[in-house]
Amino acid sequence: MINSDYSAGNIVCRVLLGLVTVTFAACSGSGTWLTDWGRDTDTDRDRSLFVARCDKQLLLANEIKIELEDLESPYTLQKVLKPFNQLEMLVGDLYGEAQLFETVQPSQRFRHAASECKQQVAVFSSNMTLSKGLYQVISSVGLSSANNATRRYVEITLSNFRLAGVDQKLQVRNRIQMLNHELEILEQEFQRNIREDVHYLTLNGMHDLAGLPDDYIAAHAANDGGVIQISTRYPDYLPFMTYAESDTHRKTLAKLYQNRAWPANRLVLEQLLDKRYELAQVLGYGQYADYARANKMTASADKVEKFIDDLAFYVQPVAESEYQQLLERKQRLDPMAKRIGIWEKSFLSEQIRRENFGLNSAEVREYFSYAASRDGIFALVDRLFGLTIRPWETSVWHSNVEAYELLDGQKVIGRFYLDMHSRDGKYGYAAHFPVKSGVAGRQLPVSALVANLGINDDPEARLEHSEVQTFAHEFGHLLHHQLSSHYEWAALTGAQWNFVEAPAMMLEQWVWNRQFLKSFARNAQGELIPDHLIEQMNAARRFGRGLHVQSQLYYAALSLNYHNDNPENINLDKMMGQLAEQYTQFKTVPDGHFYASFGHLIAGYPAIYHTYLWSFAIALDMYAEFEREGLFDSHVADRYRQMILSAGGIEPANALIERFLQRPFSLKAFYRYMNKQ
Repeated sequence: MINSDYSAGNIVCRVLLGLVTVTFAACSGSGTWLTDWGRDTDTDRDRSLFVARCDKQLLLANEIKIELEDLESPYTLQKVLKPFNQLEMLVGDLYGEAQLFETVQPSQRFRHAASECKQQVAVFSSNMTLSKGLYQVISSVGLSSANNATRRYVEITLSNFRLAGVDQKLQVRNRIQMLNHELEILEQEFQRNIREDVHYLTLNGMHDLAGLPDDYIAAHAANDGGVIQISTRYPDYLPFMTYAESDTHRKTLAKLYQNRAWPANRLVLEQLLDKRYELAQVLGYGQYADYARANKMTASADKVEKFIDDLAFYVQPVAESEYQQLLERKQRLDPMAKRIGIWEKSFLSEQIRRENFGLNSAEVREYFSYAASRDGIFALVDRLFGLTIRPWETSVWHSNVEAYELLDGQKVIGRFYLDMHSRDGKYGYAAHFPVKSGVAGRQLPVSALVANLGINDDPEARLEHSEVQTFAHEFGHLLHHQLSSHYEWAALTGAQWNFVEAPAMMLEQWVWNRQFLKSFARNAQGELIPDHLIEQMNAARRFGRGLHVQSQLYYAALSLNYHNDNPENINLDKMMGQLAEQYTQFKTVPDGHFYASFGHLIAGYPAIYHTYLWSFAIALDMYAEFEREGLFDSHVADRYRQMILSAGGIEPANALIERFLQRPFSLKAFYRYMNKQ
């Protein structure tokens, strides 16, 4: 994945939440749903139970909505806010369940049933947030004796209603509702096309696997016809692009990878951009990019564009130097070479790390089994935040899925699933799904961490160090969701989109720390990872950071510019190629169509992919507090837990960050990171 991410780009979050707080009730769920279905089966009973629950939940939600709309004064907290909070939880319960099953259920029929349920929830949610009756009742609640959390809840709720278009005329509201419904269908289709379109590179013998680690070769034995197939799934793709010696095969696989879901998603994306543009216009915004940025720390597309261009200017010299080193390495193989193809980047970078820093990534991966890496991250959470993780006995949707409980002392404060290995029809990247938001005195939060790690589902399967980093990243999201799930109001739970990636990027910093790595990283012989290898990893880490930031800037610019003009003026392929050359050192893959499988154009990040870099800069600024006091300092860790992870939406993001840092957020830590030798 470009960077492990978060799948909340949906109509409930877009309309009900107004793109403000992503992990609260409308993006979550409640109830004991997995005890009744979702098991590792494909029976009509399981699917029927789910469909019946979907219908029942929507009927109940509609009853609550009608009762609220028909309320007469006085409008009190007890009469209005508590039932509306329950309504959000009810709708979120259903949406979270459907979203999870749509992306992980082994049964295609079940996945499609979940998609249909999501569409029904989308229609209801849009209707709810466009209801003048609901808006008027909530806005009439007296708050003179309300506490700060309740005031914040009402502030967020009313803002979300207005952003959804509740103050528009009836005819306009009807059009908004229709557009939201059409967008939900298109977004589901875009994601489904990516999920279900797997391409294969066909190799003719073991010699075509030259350079790849032994366990990778063993897992890709030839079939009866002597043919070896390498898929475009992450566990196959990433090692092949890093280690395979054949430039021809890497180029072919890169082209296959860039053409997933193409040409189908070209047509889908064109329709999406048209409808998003119309929605923005109807709501009074010039472009969809401006609508997507409403109520954010970066409040306008112009500000985002400036942020992207400022960083691009700053990293340019570093990236150019790194590119030149890649070119010089290639010229040792081909003296006439003038350019580097994007399919050569990972392979040549690996060669430079071996030769310049003595690092062999294939050797590194021998120290990272899936099970040990998982347990190491669990232990890190215990050491930093005093939290215990233990197995949770519950039903799961596939035999490879693990379930755990999160405890603070003797008290269970959350539950989560790990679905970490690749299979047909499953979500193909890595993401945290906030399935159920915790509400004080009502329900515990439930999360699902979904990834595609290792080349098989063996607990001892070896991981790339980058996969361990991905695991830690997503677990940072999970912690943020679980620890913030303690408010009375579900709307205050979870990560504010302003810096949604920051806690994830914070936790992944520890995977480079010697003390942490020595606590769990062992090879098959039981030997701890040696100090010299950790030193080489950190030295080699510094190479490529400029090129990496440039790639993130490219994704951010693509996300922004696809949504920052009338779609009639946008040529998807031409803009993709132009932005790649403007923001990176590389041209796109010949005849490749990256945008067709760029899931972040849908999954929570339309027009706002820059959130990754924005959050990264914030994460580095906060991480500097740990660097100064010690990476395992209990006082800093407790401050971070209380002021950031547990804070949720109780205050605007800027205020939370400034309180932790005891000063305004700064880019200085990012600049130090780029210049660090």
